[in-house]
Amino acid sequence: MFFIEQFRTSRRGMHTPIRTNFKPSSTRQCVRSAQNDELKATLRKPAVAARIKPYNAGRLVNALKELAETIGPLPRVKRSPDPTDDFLLALSEAGRADYLVTGDKSGLLALTLHQATRIVSARDFAALLA
Repeated sequence: MFFIEQFRTSRRGMHTPIRTNFKPSSTRQCVRSAQNDELKATLRKPAVAARIKPYNAGRLVNALKELAETIGPLPRVKRSPDPTDDFLLALSEAGRADYLVTGDKSGLLALTLHQATRIVSARDFAALLA
């Protein structure tokens, strides 16, 4: 099981191998219900809505609901160099994630491990899937 902090295509397309090799039957993605709400709110912002049509935004939200496992109550975690990232560590812990995929080089990636969760970059995760 894995948790991707931000599932978006980077300028270099590093998430493309992840999407290409993603096998829902053998992996799960964790999300917190608040993240679904945040995604919906972001997709409604005028700058984003101008690029992503409402029907595609709805498809994205529905696909995330279908593919991701919603995690309930989170443990208290105070470990990240950036306190706003502690919820990501708590989410990976509560969801018993094998991997936390992130681009946060100065924060989460510096930890490399939280409980049993390996913290890796999108590039490293894509290499693991290849």
